[in-house]
Parts: sequence; structure tokens; C-alpha cells
Amino acid sequence: QKAFEEGNGVDFQDWVESLEMKAYSLDEINERLEQETVGKNKGGNLTVKGLLLEYEREDMLKIAALHGLEGFEKLGDEELAEKIGNRMLDPDYMRRYFLCLSDRELEAFQTALERTLTENGETVFLTEYLYQGAYMAEEENGDYFVAEDAGEVFRQINTEGFRREQKRIGCIGEYLRAAGALYGAFPVSLVIEIFNRYEAEKLTLKELLEVYGKIKPFRCNMEYRNGLLADMEAIGHYMRDHEDCLEAFVGKQKQVTYYLPAREEIQAMASQDGLLMNRDMERMKDFLEHTMKVNERFLFPVLKGIQETLSFGGNLENVVDLLEMDHIVFENDRQVEEFTRIITDVWNHTRMAVNRGHQPC
Repeated sequence: QKAFEEGNGVDFQDWVESLEMKAYSLDEINERLEQETVGKNKGGNLTVKGLLLEYEREDMLKIAALHGLEGFEKLGDEELAEKIGNRMLDPDYMRRYFLCLSDRELEAFQTALERTLTENGETVFLTEYLYQGAYMAEEENGDYFVAEDAGEVFRQINTEGFRREQKRIGCIGEYLRAAGALYGAFPVSLVIEIFNRYEAEKLTLKELLEVYGKIKPFRCNMEYRNGLLADMEAIGHYMRDHEDCLEAFVGKQKQVTYYLPAREEIQAMASQDGLLMNRDMERMKDFLEHTMKVNERFLFPVLKGIQETLSFGGNLENVVDLLEMDHIVFENDRQVEEFTRIITDVWNHTRMAVNRGHQPC
């Protein structure tokens, strides 16, 4: 406790209470401490290898797997960090990884290069892909930074040709991510129809499948089966009791025409990992932030979890279970009643994957 206070300049008890931990168990405190410090550093002239060595070994192995490196469990930390760093700093590999960025994500990375990107609710989604891949990290004051050698390689690959290709792939990727959040599973022809409704440079089936092949190894949770693209991560979670998750989900979907979103909805969902804010979700945000005292850092991921749970057919009990997993617990009947009113309105105006994107009412 004393070391924490000296190292962070804050009172330990105040910090614990700010996290809304009702029972001050050592295990929970240690878990939150780890969540607050993993991947954080002082920046400066840090290299990718140096950054990787800041992670716990288990997290380093996860980063290695994310970059397609497996079978290195027996390596020491130094050698493991070097193997991962060599892969990450390979210009051809970095180019392929960064081609999957949206324009806003790339802009966030370039802002972090200048050390002027600060953590807030919105940056949680814009930085997630790069943060998970260790191409971006966070200082103790909440500012994001990029390791010096990663920045140097990026400047090499950031050519006019790269930006042109990234812009096209990023745009198509936005439609794919939005469709995954909106429908769960959908025919590829639907993405082409929606894309060509709004974009001047038209999309063909051949190009869509080529782009899918490029982003699949890095950030696409979708599988292509029998003419359908399906978000198997979400479907697998909500249909986990079924032998064939996709078949069960498609069978659960209402047989109605697919909802066709506005361009603004697509952009909003793509930039917020599928989260689509509306008036009722804003009310839920205010309730969680001001009544339940949820930290801003976790606010939007919690909202996304609520929306996704309802969209894929979950009920009030499933939502409450989700909140409890995030250590959000109601303290009195007044909070329960207010939450019940809001979640009812949220449910009525959520675009449901089980309804092919339509609201229930």
C-alpha cells in the first residue's frame, strides 16, 4: 500500500473506492492493479522489444499467437520478445497488419506517434486493435505512445500506395464489421448491396472475398460458409449450447427482409466495435456513469456488451449477469427500478441480430 501511494501519488483507499469495489479483497485489488498497469510505460525511446518485456509472460504469448507465432512456450522472455519484435517490425508484415485499419484508427495511431493521444471513452475502441497487437501502449498518465522503432518502420511503409489500399480495405472492413454487429450472419450479396448504395467506387464479389482474405488473419471474427458471412465469435458465445452454432442461430433469426442501415449507422458501428448509440443507450450511459459510478475507461465496452447481449437474443437476467461479471452491482431497489425502466426502452430500440437488424417494436 505504501509503495503504491509513493509510486502513484494517490491515496490507496481513495483509489480502491474509486473503482467501486464493495469488498476490499486482496485478490480483487491485485486484479484491478494488474488491469491498470499492463502495457503501461514511460514511453520515451522505448523499443518494441522493451515494451514487450513490460508484459507478463502469459500476455506475451497471447501477443505472439495474435501475430501468428506459436510453439515458443519454452523460450526465455528475452528471446520470446525478440521473436515477436522481429515479426512486428518486418515491413511487409506491418503493412499487412496496418492495411486492416480504418481511417480513424490510422489517424489515432499517427496522433499517438506525436504523443498527443489521450485515453477517453472513444479511444478505447479506436486503439483496441493496435493495443492488442502491442503496436501502441499507454503511459501512466493515460497518454498513448508508439515504440520508437515501430514508428520508424511505419514511416517507411506509409506511402501513397499504402494509404490508397488501406483506405479501400478499411472502408470495406467497416461495412463487414457493421454487418456482423447488425445481423450476426448474412449473405455476402447483402454487404455488396449496402456498400454499392453509398459508395461511388462499386464493390464486386471477387473484391469482397479478396479483402476478406486479407483481413481474416488479423481482425476478422467472421467465417465464410455456404454464401454466408457469420460473426462466429458472437454466435459461438450466445449459441454455445448447440452443436452447430451457426445453424442454430440462422434458425433463430426471424425470416424477414434485412434492415438496410443508413451510412451514418455503418460508420458509427464500425468505429465503436459494433456499438450503436441512440437516445436510450445515452440514458443507460448516464445511469452507469453517474448512478453506478462506472469508470469512463470501462463504460463503452460495458454498453457494447449490453447491446450485443440483447441483439443476440439475451434477456434481462443475461444482462444483469454481464454487469455482475464487470463488478457492477445494484445497491438498492431504487437503482434496480431505474435500471429496469431504462433497459426496457433500450431493448425496444435495439437493432437485433435475431431480427436481421430490425428493432423488436
